[in-house]
Amino acid sequence: MIQVQGVPAGFLPWAAKAPFVNGVANLFVAGDPARPVFGVRVEPTHCNGQGVAHGGFLSTLADVWSAYCLTPRLAPEARFATSSLAVEFVSRAVAGDWLQSEVDRVRIGRSICVVTLAIMGEQRLVALSRASFSLAGAGNTAR
Repeated sequence: MIQVQGVPAGFLPWAAKAPFVNGVANLFVAGDPARPVFGVRVEPTHCNGQGVAHGGFLSTLADVWSAYCLTPRLAPEARFATSSLAVEFVSRAVAGDWLQSEVDRVRIGRSICVVTLAIMGEQRLVALSRASFSLAGAGNTAR
């Protein structure tokens, strides 16, 4: 079992389907599987030379967390890929901070889905993101 200091109550270790994601950080999930809340403890390896969480790290979280918040809303056979990702960095996060996802909106269209998500840290907004996903193939219906 993953040992990370200070994981809030209700959060359990979460392993993504993609090996890349699991190599980025020890991720956690809480809440209803249909509306998951993801979390991570910022580690020194996630920070840039100034000791602040790297924008690439935050962008990866935004992309992955948005996709996995979309997944329960689609049919199990649905396939999609990120077509665009915009991230606005609002405040800094440093090693030791707990970050978690807060989904604002999920819109599912016939060929494009959009997820807006906030990354919250220590009672403040760290980043806002808007991710668009292209649906591919048959079976891309909402649940």
